[in-house]
Amino acid sequence: NKMLTKAASKLQFLDKGRVPPRMSTRVFLSFAAVEYDDLQSLEWLCESSGVPTESCDGWNILHFSAYRGRIEIIAWLSSQLAWQSLVDGVCSRKPYQNAYAVHIAAIQGHLIAVQLMLALNVPAEDKKGKSLVHYAKKSLHKFAKEWALDKERPIALERDIKKLLNMVNSQDTTLEQLKAFVLKSKCLYIDTWIYCDYSPFDTKGPLGHSFSEVIRRCCVKEDFVTWFCLKITLSLQGTYRYEGEEFCGFDKAAIQNLSHTDLIAFAVEEDDKDLVQYLQKPWAKNISCVDPLTKNLMLKSALESHGILFKKIRTRLLHIMLYMEIANIVLDKFQEVIQQGGDPRELHELLAINAAIKNVLSPYVGLIEDAEFDYAYGRPMDMSAFHDFSNENRKFTSKQLAFQGRWEDLSELHIFLARENYYGLLQYCLCNLDGWTAQMELDVVRLAAFCGHLQTLDMFLNSKKIGLNLRSDPNDRAHQMILGSGEACNYRELARLVKITAWEGHDPVRDDKLSISEEDEYEVKRNKRLAFLQQSLICAVLNGYIQNFNNQNIDNIDEMKTLTFLIDELDYTHHDVIVAIELLRANLYSARTIVDLHKK
Repeated sequence: NKMLTKAASKLQFLDKGRVPPRMSTRVFLSFAAVEYDDLQSLEWLCESSGVPTESCDGWNILHFSAYRGRIEIIAWLSSQLAWQSLVDGVCSRKPYQNAYAVHIAAIQGHLIAVQLMLALNVPAEDKKGKSLVHYAKKSLHKFAKEWALDKERPIALERDIKKLLNMVNSQDTTLEQLKAFVLKSKCLYIDTWIYCDYSPFDTKGPLGHSFSEVIRRCCVKEDFVTWFCLKITLSLQGTYRYEGEEFCGFDKAAIQNLSHTDLIAFAVEEDDKDLVQYLQKPWAKNISCVDPLTKNLMLKSALESHGILFKKIRTRLLHIMLYMEIANIVLDKFQEVIQQGGDPRELHELLAINAAIKNVLSPYVGLIEDAEFDYAYGRPMDMSAFHDFSNENRKFTSKQLAFQGRWEDLSELHIFLARENYYGLLQYCLCNLDGWTAQMELDVVRLAAFCGHLQTLDMFLNSKKIGLNLRSDPNDRAHQMILGSGEACNYRELARLVKITAWEGHDPVRDDKLSISEEDEYEVKRNKRLAFLQQSLICAVLNGYIQNFNNQNIDNIDEMKTLTFLIDELDYTHHDVIVAIELLRANLYSARTIVDLHKK
């Protein structure tokens, strides 16, 4: 039949559109009913003779129903006498050889059909022992692969926990081997258990064990359990604190806050003379610390039956937590001294304490794979603790620079010191705090020149004489001084600096190196102009007049002595002034303001 042959070429249940010569009409129509999702016709076809169990090119009607994801048809087939025969049928159709129907549904991404058949107790492994996860991972559908990963996690976790417990119970297993296995498998990571829906800590999980029961079984290896308790406690200080606390559980009523007196008694009992000394400092009088094992119900549940080990781990944890708290207080005190313009000797003492504390905490750096923890507690205090590296775009004007950063946490310490003219503290920080960059020094120089802080400028000008080892280039510092005094419209100081620094007079406006294409996007054009503005003396001076940065007793917008100095002494031209005005107009200010200035 030509019509049947033509129609058969489009039917998916046939192999290459070829109708098997021995296939009956009833079987053909039954498969066709599945293809077109026509349950009513299928029921009619099977009414008298039952569901066909014959294969069509290697698969039966259940295989094909799974391939197409026909949920209603699969449910109906499960009510028929032929169901078990269809379930037991192994597919031989490429590429599904050795698979049962549920595996075909998995690789096709028909996950509801998979769940239905699993509920009907079909085999979860194929003839070769391969799992549903194996098939779903081979699917072309991303959601099926994600489903496979979700199903695979509990299986992998159970396998890893079984291996861990075997390692713990073996006398030959070393601490390093246990640590390496946990770090690689992540079988004791809180998020691993949460992803497997074994949350909170007392939920029965792999091998019927809860998280706390696994830890309890590991207590035969005391060094390993101590290491793990340190790791998990410190991790709750980091990124996943809230999720971890929910998993570990805590009872507010059971939490014990240790007072200043309790902590001194603890330090004395531990014979930690340095800790006793820190706790007796005036700035530590309000310190308090939570008893670590009263906050974490999971660890308490796992360890409380091991009295000596419980006390040992509590002591170790409290020791670390206390040093961390003191490190935080020292940082706050350091900022307080800076903000009050205090004595550099106070800073020296605080830095020494900070370095000693970081030395105590350094063995725990890298323990929890948390960069913020390592940064905060793993290195001595330096300038990077007071600098926002997330915003690398430099401010154009000295005024903008002056108010960069936050007052309350000194997010830009170098700006604060320069702005407030804390000469002694600035010099101390330059000599004793690491982490300075060349750009920080240039910011300080420009701001000091803008504010007229001559003592600071002289310190940078005579850095070699006073033994100050700077990172920035002397020519770059000289240029920033010129820009700062120019923007302040302080022509006297500008003239002095030009003379003593032997300024070479480089100005991007005058050098005419601005290259902006019409094809450049707006941000690209703006950034190129800003790069010019940041380094141009003529732009700095004009901006100073426009923004009224100038001291009226030295120069004003009527006399423009600073601009006159640029033209008469530094050979700036009318063309340079026009170019600078256009740059300012394009980036910062209204056309009217610039035009008014131009008229004057």
